[in-house]
Amino acid sequence: MKDLDGLVCLDRIVARHPATKVVVLSVSSDPDVIQAAFDHGACGYLVKSIDLAEVVSAIKQALDGTAYEAVGLPTLGQESAASAAGLTDRELTILNGVARGLSNQALGRELWVTEQTIKFHLTNVYRKLRVANRTEAARWAFTHGLVGEAEPVDDLLLDRAAAAARAG
Repeated sequence: MKDLDGLVCLDRIVARHPATKVVVLSVSSDPDVIQAAFDHGACGYLVKSIDLAEVVSAIKQALDGTAYEAVGLPTLGQESAASAAGLTDRELTILNGVARGLSNQALGRELWVTEQTIKFHLTNVYRKLRVANRTEAARWAFTHGLVGEAEPVDDLLLDRAAAAARAG
């Protein structure tokens, strides 16, 4: 998350709404990050590379207390999706920015390069991923679990999410 660390967000939810069960959805498959989420009170952990058909079942298992590990961890093929596609580190960085919704101009400012350089790299990304535009490229990145930075979460949103979880 941009302005709020996920574990801090989790701590706030648990402190304000101790009866609420929280399932974390993250791009990270790092075992230390997963364990930290459980240590901070998560009842489940889903990796964004999870098969969409498994999401409902995984959440139910987490809420019922029958899931004992992170769900949706990428397979070796998913972990190496970027390298299999032939993406360079710079292209992957730009793909991440596109998936975060940044314009070419904003990406250029963030990476200290010209818009033309961003366009050059995006042309290569599209070719390597066999996609036609930035929307398809972002979808590919999310589908393969390569990106997943979320927007900032504010306190009102946290309260609404907790209320919705209690009501549902």
